[in-house]
Amino acid sequence: MELYVRTRGDGLHQGYRWIKVAGQDIPPHRASVPLIAQLPEASNLVYTEDFSVILLRTGNNLTLQITGLAVTEHSRRQRRNVQNILVCVGTPRDERTLRGIVIAALTGTLTAMVDAHICAVAEEPGFEVDGTGLLHTLSTLQASDNQIPEGRAWIDQDRSEMRQQLIEELDTCMLPSQIIYLVVVTRYRMPEVLNQAGVWRGLTSLPVNTNGRVILSSREPFFPTIQERNRFGEIVHLPSEFETDLNMVMLGKHLQHRKQGQQWLDRLDLTLVRHKIQFYILLLSASMVESTIKGLLTHVSIARQVIFVQYNQERVLSALHLQDVDTFRLFLVNRSGHIFWQGQGECDRTQIRQLKAILTEQTIE
Repeated sequence: MELYVRTRGDGLHQGYRWIKVAGQDIPPHRASVPLIAQLPEASNLVYTEDFSVILLRTGNNLTLQITGLAVTEHSRRQRRNVQNILVCVGTPRDERTLRGIVIAALTGTLTAMVDAHICAVAEEPGFEVDGTGLLHTLSTLQASDNQIPEGRAWIDQDRSEMRQQLIEELDTCMLPSQIIYLVVVTRYRMPEVLNQAGVWRGLTSLPVNTNGRVILSSREPFFPTIQERNRFGEIVHLPSEFETDLNMVMLGKHLQHRKQGQQWLDRLDLTLVRHKIQFYILLLSASMVESTIKGLLTHVSIARQVIFVQYNQERVLSALHLQDVDTFRLFLVNRSGHIFWQGQGECDRTQIRQLKAILTEQTIE
């Protein structure tokens, strides 16, 4: 299991840093940002400046992030207002351990466990984490059973009785296999936000700010985490399994979009090659029959880039801030789901010029 910690040292100049403390391929200076910290949809679901829990599937892995783990009174650091963040990335074989870690977080015992393995040092980055010891401690946190879970999802206010119900379920039930966002516990997020993301078990408190308004989540469009099949029938996890750093995603539904997509590909062919950008065609389909028909209209040479969006249509449209896809759409996206450029409809010089300007900026950076 991979472990990442974000914290800071005691010095004024020693700010918050991510480091990888356990797992394979640890960088020489340990500096490494986990994938979940780069996913806009994940940060959209939880308020990371306070205690929060998010457990999700990322590709074939299970990823757990817990924020707001305070420094304890027995800490080996002088600063007391520090918040630690822990990220664990495991395989399905680590599920019982990950459920145990969530339970420890919800019962309040995880805070001291994590803080006991962190100390302040004079050298950069100002803190040191005993990754081996922390991994051993976390490995002892095992959920007790593996019963079949209840399929019905629920989201409720973070009250003591609901938190206890969540603890009991995590201690006895396996996680469902077909859901991406498994557990979310957070503040400042409306239940509708969690429900729209398809969260299986969610708890949220809704304190009101000084203006009497509920604090809403981020409103910037992003590419959501989805699991669908390509034309070959292979399961694809997007955006993490995009082939290149930058990718051109074409989103369509109607058969006439096929002609517009081909026009864009013809005009962008050299540009995509020059900047090493892979293209993907996402087709919204109402059924397997419709997917099959649309698939037959695409060439077999691009079968792996043709993705049928059948089960995640509402989430995709909501994340991209779209009401529908009656208009053909294009998005320049990275593996974290960040959108750098959007195009639509017929290919024209203005949109091409805007795209090339964005690509030039990305190349310079």
